[in-house]
This record gives sequence, C-alpha cells and structure tokens, in this order.
Amino acid sequence: MNPHKSERLKQTALQHGWKAEIVPKMERYLQTGNGADIEWHLYAKREKETIHVCYTGDRFTASTYKYGDYRHHPARSGAVAKLLTGKPDPRKLGGFDAEGLLESRVIPWEKDAPAIEILRAVLGKTITWVRAMDREVVSAHVDRETNLGKKYFRLYESKAGRRILEWQDRQGFHAVCVDQIVDVS
Repeated sequence: MNPHKSERLKQTALQHGWKAEIVPKMERYLQTGNGADIEWHLYAKREKETIHVCYTGDRFTASTYKYGDYRHHPARSGAVAKLLTGKPDPRKLGGFDAEGLLESRVIPWEKDAPAIEILRAVLGKTITWVRAMDREVVSAHVDRETNLGKKYFRLYESKAGRRILEWQDRQGFHAVCVDQIVDVS
C-alpha cells in the first residue's frame, strides 16, 4: 500500500530539519464510512517557520506557511515541498536585525579562504547580503554563463583592506564586500 501524500511531505520535512507530525481527523469518516472523508493535517516547524497542510482524502485542500509576521497560502503541494526543502527568506521575517543576521550567517568558505574557493562557491548561485549603506537585505544571482572566464568576475582587496566580489547579471554589474554576504544558495 502506498503511503498517503501527507506522509511523503512529512518525510521531506524531516529530511530537511523540520519537526513534523500528521494528525488525521476521522469525525466525518465515522459518519459516512468513506475514506475520502478523512482529513489529514500535517504540522511542521523549523525554528521560526511553521507549515500546516490539510488533505481531504487524497485531495490537497489548504496550506498555511508562517515565518515571523509573514503569511503565505501555497495552492499546491509542490509549492509546499519547495518551502520545506528551501531556506527561509530573511527579508520576510519582519523586524529582523541586520547585525544579528551578519552574526549568524552561514557561508560555504572559511574567513581567509583563497579567492578561487569563494568564486567557485558563488558561481551559479544566488547571493544574499546586507547592503552597507542602508542595512537592507539584497539578493542577486551569479549566472555561470555570463561570468565564467570574464575579467569582471573577480575577487580583490580594496584599499581599505576589505575583500570585494564583483560580477555581472541582467541588472548590471555588482560589487559586494565578502564579509557582508549572509547566504549563498
């Protein structure tokens, strides 16, 4: 017998660091005897994120994603799976602390990593950083085809001694201090 669709979402959640539980509600089923009347409620939590998904029988009927003050109601189970496997967007948390975000950042290189290691880590990925002038959280994609082998895709040290990453995308050229990057995904 195949597992219920809610069980597959639960296993996806557990694999990606969520705590998850399924709670079936049988009231209507006990009245009708029809298996399509069982409500399957999946509840999942990861740090400041929560997800509630409801199936009636095998039909996806509702979902709610909460992250801080942000609320979203994905219309399909695929969108829920994307939320379960992805990382939360810190801009949606509301009232976040830019300094705290910089303190808790997780980047795929060591502090004094060689430039080539950092360039390899960001190529083809989306970078999120805290913009120095207004403390706004900003993201941009480092496209592999646009940047690989180009002279503007580089990492250098400024006169002030800070390491600067430069690249190009459809919006133009970007330059960001490596110590301002908070996420690479």
